[in-house]
Amino acid sequence: MFFYLSFLRTPPYSSLQSSSVVFTPQVSNDLRTEPFPSSVDIFYWWISDTPQNVAGTRLSEPAKLTTWRQENAYKPLQVPPPSRNVIGAAGIDCRLVLSTVPIVASSTIDLRDAEIGSVPLPVCSLPIRISPRRDGAVTSAKTAPPAKQEAIARTFRLFEGDTTGGSLMLIKETVSFDLDKVNRSLTAGSFLFLSLSLFFCFCVSGDEGALPCGGRSGR
Repeated sequence: MFFYLSFLRTPPYSSLQSSSVVFTPQVSNDLRTEPFPSSVDIFYWWISDTPQNVAGTRLSEPAKLTTWRQENAYKPLQVPPPSRNVIGAAGIDCRLVLSTVPIVASSTIDLRDAEIGSVPLPVCSLPIRISPRRDGAVTSAKTAPPAKQEAIARTFRLFEGDTTGGSLMLIKETVSFDLDKVNRSLTAGSFLFLSLSLFFCFCVSGDEGALPCGGRSGR
């Protein structure tokens, strides 16, 4: 069984540079019905939200967030936003990454890794707008998004390639406990892994030459 990092309480869509970002991490199975059976350290860092770079650019160093246990599973936590120098005068869109390994590269789930699933898989928030002033973080009542995000994201590496090419795939997952009302074919993590694994096997098992995603088999 695979276990995943997620958010029991998701981060907000926007925040001030002077305020901490509040959320509650979660470690559970794909349907979020079975918690991780033991304790695990969780680390966090910030990355930029750049459409041209699926993996994002690191905005802060990995830092320990907490040691997750079932006893503290519902405890809200808070982290500081990226530094003022990073945010600048205009603000910045960034994502919060959670991982069990304090290595930036661990934010990408490598489907080629023989030990995939040995630890809970990492998660990334949707873009969070960090603004130096209140008028940049708050929109009008008619256009303001929900206070908390309604989805999460995970980045998968399918084969060798740079971060701007076709080797990475970003998957968004709706955060909901009422899975019967959500498209089951997209919410079940086990199905997601089966689909991606079959796709990967198809890519690497064929003859040498171009892969369906624009890469090469590398054999």
